[in-house]
Amino acid sequence: MLGARDAIAHAKSLAKISHPNVVTVHYVTQLTDPDTGALADCVVMEWLDGDRLDVRLAGARFSFAEALKLCNELLNGLEAIHAQGVAHGDLHCGNVILSQNGTKIIDINYAESESLARLSTTS
Repeated sequence: MLGARDAIAHAKSLAKISHPNVVTVHYVTQLTDPDTGALADCVVMEWLDGDRLDVRLAGARFSFAEALKLCNELLNGLEAIHAQGVAHGDLHCGNVILSQNGTKIIDINYAESESLARLSTTS
């Protein structure tokens, strides 16, 4: 099983990807936790305002044009990720955000218990 260090290494690889359909990683670093004083791995990502694809699928239907646009954006994002030699590893409806700026692939998972979502916080 890959650990947090591997997830941080992959986050750094993801940070090299600049594509409109992949979440932007701005910074990967270590910070001191103010409560414990321990070093904590931190990933600073683009703020996305939108719904996850699984939430949207539970509601209204997509038109054919919307579905085609979504599929094209997902494939374009995956192509950009793969071009950097990175594999997503956990692509599902909960790891796709539908924002005003289009479809965004998020949360590359490198092990069952360690993913970018687990290494980042909303605070």
